[in-house]
Amino acid sequence: MTTGGSGSERVTERLRVVVAGPDAPEDPRAVALARALRDAGAEVVLTGVPRSAGQLAATVVQEDADAVGLAGAAPGLLADLLGRLSGAGVDDVTAFVLGGPEDGDLPAGVRRFPDGTPPGDVVAALHRAGGTGAAAPGRHPGEGAGERAL
Repeated sequence: MTTGGSGSERVTERLRVVVAGPDAPEDPRAVALARALRDAGAEVVLTGVPRSAGQLAATVVQEDADAVGLAGAAPGLLADLLGRLSGAGVDDVTAFVLGGPEDGDLPAGVRRFPDGTPPGDVVAALHRAGGTGAAAPGRHPGEGAGERAL
């Protein structure tokens, strides 16, 4: 996004991510993912356990999210979520999972970040995928005192 004038001034938009944990209301992996993304400069909406892919898709649309992430998720839930987002005309949301199946069992278009990925790297990758600019201003992926891996 550019601001008035010559158009050469670039403003970085804050990444907006919906995070869900499919295992428990306060899934520790989902909470850790949400906190790490927040600390890395993203705006995060933590939903807890989605009752359905439809409910999660509605949250993504309502929150005008750039990305939706799950802390380990069944491929069926992800496929249903992507189908519902597509049916709602939403094709610019990046779906990702932390951990999850490593054997390529994820639906097409879902990005998998292995356990241990630095949160700054996740935010930077999501920015690149959504075209919303660089990671948080003044930060580079993996940089920052005390940044913990996911």
